[in-house]
Amino acid sequence: MKLTSRCCRMFFPPATTVRSWRWLLRANPLLFPTGYHAAELAMVAPGKSVAVFGAGPVGLMAAHSAFLKGASQVFVVDKEPDRLALAEQIGATAINFADTDPAEAILEGTDGFGADCGIEAVGYQAHDHTGEEHPEMVLDNLVKVVRATGHIGVLGVYVPEDPGASNDLAKEGRVAFADTDPAEAILEGTDGFGADCGIEAVGYQAHDHTGEEHPEMVLDNLVKVVRATGHIGVVGVYVPEDPGASNDLAKEGRVAFNYGAAFAKGISIAGGQCPVKSRSGPRRSTSLTPTRLKRFWREPMVSVPTVALKQSATRHMTIPGKSTPKWCWITW
Repeated sequence: MKLTSRCCRMFFPPATTVRSWRWLLRANPLLFPTGYHAAELAMVAPGKSVAVFGAGPVGLMAAHSAFLKGASQVFVVDKEPDRLALAEQIGATAINFADTDPAEAILEGTDGFGADCGIEAVGYQAHDHTGEEHPEMVLDNLVKVVRATGHIGVLGVYVPEDPGASNDLAKEGRVAFADTDPAEAILEGTDGFGADCGIEAVGYQAHDHTGEEHPEMVLDNLVKVVRATGHIGVVGVYVPEDPGASNDLAKEGRVAFNYGAAFAKGISIAGGQCPVKSRSGPRRSTSLTPTRLKRFWREPMVSVPTVALKQSATRHMTIPGKSTPKWCWITW
């Protein structure tokens, strides 16, 4: 069968010209899979509530997909009455952000708990009801309305750079959303006690939301949020020297984080690379049963051969540029 260009032509009809959301299913075969992918990204499951920002063709298909996946409640936020009318045809609760605060409406509609899942179907050119562009607006609202430990799926397009953006950050492709102090948020979420354990998975090139480098930033925040006698594991890479660093200390590989506060709180700090080169491999943990591992590791990131060895499994991987294969031991 010969495929013509017509088969692959992209066509996204304006929602204001569509009288029935079902017509969208026939207008472009890519709309529904894209919307369903958004529901997958947000981890929508039976019984969950979902907040969808953006009622364009993809946003409407995302809302429809959420219902197909068993969502109990779906909110759709937009400012165009025709789009919102289509959302209501699907069975969603339509919210016009030109008339009401969407965050307040969704929190009120979920008895203050917030939605279980959020879907961003707008993108970097999001703008308010007056037409002023705010690239961070949708993400900020989603962070407000999605409950703790919830999930947000971002399907709206964000670009590496946008020369015509409304501010300098957006011109560089940076979106300064959810400008919240992480230490305060974690302490508030643990009733002021702090986390029992912390993991540093960033490294020496940590930078703030403006793009300015602060090698000590993550460690400082972990010291703030981990309770006294807690533990911090450092797997983010730190190098002996960094000639291109932002300050003289960092150029010598020194990170001036608040070790005094860590010492006063009795926090244990451990770090180092994972011993993947060890032939013996890490000792098998009795707590990691096959059932638990399959629950958290749903599918391998790469497809590699597996062989049984002493009731465990080993994955044989050849590292690009290396002639000697490396062995990683994985209990399965």
